[in-house]
Amino acid sequence: MSFSISNTSASAVITDITTPSSVTGELTITSGSLPLSAGGLISGTNTTLDNQKGSPYGTFQMFLKQGDAQIDTYVNNTLYSSEKYGSGIIEIQTPIIQSGDSLTMSLSDVDFDCYSIGVGFSGTSMTIPGPELMKQQSDGKIVCAGYFQTYQGISANRIVRLNTDLSIDDTFDYGTGFNNDATALAIQSDGKILVGGNFTSYDGTSRNRIVRLNSDGTLDTTFAIGTGFNASVWSIIVQSDNKILVAGDFASYSGASYPRIIRLNSNGTIDTTFAAQTGTNNTIYNIALQSDGKIVAVGNFTNISGTSRNRIARLTSTGLLDNTFVIGAGFNSDAFTVICQSDGKIIVGGFFSTYSGASANNIVRLNSGGTIDTSFAIGSGFTQAGGSSFVLDVTQQSNGQYFVSGNFDDFDGDAIGGLARLNSDGSLDTTFNQGTGLNYNTGSYGNPSLVLSNGQYLVDGDFSDYDGVSVPTFIAIDPMGKLLNCQ
Repeated sequence: MSFSISNTSASAVITDITTPSSVTGELTITSGSLPLSAGGLISGTNTTLDNQKGSPYGTFQMFLKQGDAQIDTYVNNTLYSSEKYGSGIIEIQTPIIQSGDSLTMSLSDVDFDCYSIGVGFSGTSMTIPGPELMKQQSDGKIVCAGYFQTYQGISANRIVRLNTDLSIDDTFDYGTGFNNDATALAIQSDGKILVGGNFTSYDGTSRNRIVRLNSDGTLDTTFAIGTGFNASVWSIIVQSDNKILVAGDFASYSGASYPRIIRLNSNGTIDTTFAAQTGTNNTIYNIALQSDGKIVAVGNFTNISGTSRNRIARLTSTGLLDNTFVIGAGFNSDAFTVICQSDGKIIVGGFFSTYSGASANNIVRLNSGGTIDTSFAIGSGFTQAGGSSFVLDVTQQSNGQYFVSGNFDDFDGDAIGGLARLNSDGSLDTTFNQGTGLNYNTGSYGNPSLVLSNGQYLVDGDFSDYDGVSVPTFIAIDPMGKLLNCQ
């Protein structure tokens, strides 16, 4: 079969799709060009893009050919259904396609059922300011840590691993779990799991605020932490050389002074090549690594090593303050999350309303030198009527967009509830249809989120409904905003 194009705009219409799943065909550019950048959209008008169960989307492989020569392959792209959005949408990542080129597609089975999440996590399972509490493994399973004590009514003391259908993975043996809250989570390339928090034991064994688990959930006794940390851990990053950066509210590690940031060797001992300095004067909530090995830290500190740095600082790979990163007055309030992009730019989200004196309501993108990237135009940014808004979590997607979660009900004049997807230029992506979004419980905190490899989102927080539908404090939604919790 073949796919045809009725125009050559950036949203070309596919007019010949007749099989709902497991089909192969070609989309041939008959004239002009199709200037699709990463994340470009091709809209299909045929409702048979849906399979018989009305699944929200599926994945497909795409091969770009010039004549008979195959020049590129694109896999795990996303097919959105016409069930909710009026027309099927195929999201692809391609360069400019010229007249005479063709795209050969193989659609996989698009049978995605809803998730039986049930009551989800007990209470508020993950809360401010720890945005690192859900991680997806390479096999698709999801490790969750936090404040919860049960999942789906089953004991899961502050840690659990979920199968891809969000059921409990019974092969993950956490025993009695943690005796206090978990607030940081990282997965090593070998599958071992690092957890930080305010706990002092794991499965009955003393471990002060950091632990490494084997891939099956049992304690990794080769990770020698001594007496561990004297206060909470908020962020953990595993470097490519397997050294481990840890930040938080602590002043010491195993008796050695390392105020709020330290680097460990892969066996848990202190990496003495990383400068202890005098550290920060208050909490580091999140850290991120640049490609050159420099470290960006954000939090509620106002100086580092005795030098004024309001809530953001960059360190060299050896832990020294990087004075080439010029932040001016910095942030006027807490910064919770930070992303170092591959292009050197830096995204920060938090409780702040200004950066270096300029308006920046809860989110800002910085150039590599620390100045504001004015091409990221958020307008009035995030706000919340009758309360304080903040961004808790930001994830940059492969197409350059950002998935944002936190406490807010408006973005630049558009009503939204706790979730937003921003385009790479900072504008709101209006194709993400969340309706009224999340309705928070009284006095609730923000929402950590996870973008899954299949394009879906998991969101956790102290909310009671999503787009008017009653939900537990844990939801799954598809890439266009549709709720996937089984009702």
